[in-house]
Amino acid sequence: MSLCLAKQWVFNLMLWFLGQLCLPFVSETMRIFGAYTLFGIALGLAAGLLGQGAMAANKTLPRGYTIPTIDLARQTHRQVVVDREKGQYLGHPTTVLLEDGQTLLIVYPKGHGKGGIVYKRSTDGGKTWGERLPTPASWATSREVPTIYRVVDANGKKRLIMWSGLYPARLAVSEDDGANWSELKPVGDWGGIVVMGCLEPLSSGRGHYMAMFHDDGRFFTKDGKLGNPPVFNLYKTFSNNGGLTWSQPESLFARSDVHLCEPGLIRSPDGEQICVLLRENARRRNSFVIFSGDEGQSWSEPRELPAALTGDRHTGRYTADGRLFISFRDRTHESPTPGDWVAWVGTYDDIVSGREGQYRVRLMDNTKGADCAYPPVEVLPDDTIVTTTYGHWSKGESPYIVSVRLKLSELDAMQAGAAGASAAPKQEKAVLSKKQTLVKGSASQGLALGRDHYFASSASELCRYDKNWNFIEQKTITVKGVNHLGAIHYRDGYIWCGFLNHAQLDGKHDPEQNRSIIAKIQASDFEIEQTWDITADVTWIDPVCFDGTHVWVGDLSDLGLHRYRLDEGKLTRDGVFRYPKEMHFSQGIRIVGGKLYSIHTFGSMDGLFEFDIPTKFTDAINQPTRVWPIQETKSHLEGFGFVPGHPNQLWEAQGSQVDLYELEGLSKE
Repeated sequence: MSLCLAKQWVFNLMLWFLGQLCLPFVSETMRIFGAYTLFGIALGLAAGLLGQGAMAANKTLPRGYTIPTIDLARQTHRQVVVDREKGQYLGHPTTVLLEDGQTLLIVYPKGHGKGGIVYKRSTDGGKTWGERLPTPASWATSREVPTIYRVVDANGKKRLIMWSGLYPARLAVSEDDGANWSELKPVGDWGGIVVMGCLEPLSSGRGHYMAMFHDDGRFFTKDGKLGNPPVFNLYKTFSNNGGLTWSQPESLFARSDVHLCEPGLIRSPDGEQICVLLRENARRRNSFVIFSGDEGQSWSEPRELPAALTGDRHTGRYTADGRLFISFRDRTHESPTPGDWVAWVGTYDDIVSGREGQYRVRLMDNTKGADCAYPPVEVLPDDTIVTTTYGHWSKGESPYIVSVRLKLSELDAMQAGAAGASAAPKQEKAVLSKKQTLVKGSASQGLALGRDHYFASSASELCRYDKNWNFIEQKTITVKGVNHLGAIHYRDGYIWCGFLNHAQLDGKHDPEQNRSIIAKIQASDFEIEQTWDITADVTWIDPVCFDGTHVWVGDLSDLGLHRYRLDEGKLTRDGVFRYPKEMHFSQGIRIVGGKLYSIHTFGSMDGLFEFDIPTKFTDAINQPTRVWPIQETKSHLEGFGFVPGHPNQLWEAQGSQVDLYELEGLSKE
């Protein structure tokens, strides 16, 4: 039972007892005695409940949290720049997703809250955004954060409305899904801050809505003033005609001990309850929450939230599995991500029960104080979350607008990977049994082993050897647009190679000219049969391996192994295998017996590592199961190959030398 319902129940009970005093035909003595006894019980129960409410409202919770934080700030592949203008502050966006599940509209001010409103559209679910769209003249006079919402009237007519706050609160309307808009017009003789912080359809009737905002005394009336001490007032207003007109706002509560503002509304999964998350602007306590079980007519006392949900401008949406993704500015008192753009993942019941939730997410790193993150959230039909906001994303530059795209399934996998990271791989023994000098040719980049011949690669040449590493031939391999050959792999009569364009400008590497190309070369004559340009996916290619179905490609730039399915000569990428960043980039890859083997030399985790291959690739970090220490006898570790017919033996490239190892823990046959 909510606190407000409990209070109402006690009040009704008291009235019933008092009414019994007036019932005739009962002994006056017994009536008075019984009434006063029961009346005392009722008063005691009321005082107890009210006292519990006061305690719930005043109880101070911990200022930090214990749930894990997943960091996406460096995952630039998730980020889409919506708008950026040199020297211009772009801030505080809100979005709306139309019913086609792909069209997104966004509005935001040219300035910190106050400033002309910018308007843009995406037709592909936020992957790309069009140019700035024309807007009515009055939009340039906006004095507060614009907020945009979908509304539908009793006749089923769909409209879009956009608010602009302070005094007077103004509203613009679109009758055609944002193709055309009206001017901003006053809604009434009132105003407020962040009008509207939230807006929700009600079950009381079609076209019925409730919206909420706050004010600190300055903007609710024309001549408003800030009090001493300041008093923050939370307001609600209603519409019964699909959002075209709105009632005179009513105050839910006003407080000066804590400054509760910027309401973010979330309805319970069964639709029976509304909760509103509130920013605490005095920075004395955590954020707060209130509940209503009667469509906003009455509300519980404000209750402090766990620190994990403490922040500004909470915006939440449900995903397909029923969990909540709530995005906000991090203002937690004790946090590893203060002032950054973050999100919380958990359930509605976590909020009701006062639990911390499942985990937090740092979406982007804000480089200037806490000036970021008024973050709208949309969920696409495929359960992709598109959350968008402004921030100081580049140090020393003006704020600009960025979207981050993710799925909770990806975050779950990342969290599972992080949870397992503490389990170190099993240490196996590698015995160096032979060092073989290459009299001619070089294995400075890698090697590959066939049943009849062995092969080695330098930066520009392929070499053929017999199985005792006696030199047979070498050939310079030329592929247009690239100039550096990496680690190689042999399978079924072909050598698979990765070529990089290692260009220089004024004596320095020029990343703008990077190119990555895979080549399939006939082992019999070193003639190129086919090439694939994968520069769009991989900017610094090195090891390549073909397992019979997939081509695996290492990428120094993002520390991942990209996997491509080969089908009738066409390569289609179907995932990226992520490994711990401490391993740095891979120097060689092999797929044997359903396991992935990768060799590493430049990080804090060196050696030959074995991995299980997941059935589905996500951004989760895959942890190695075993590791064999491989020595750097003449140079850093390069490519390697398992000896055909002897899976416990491998040759490893050391430039002018190749080393043979016996690997314990692997089958000898």
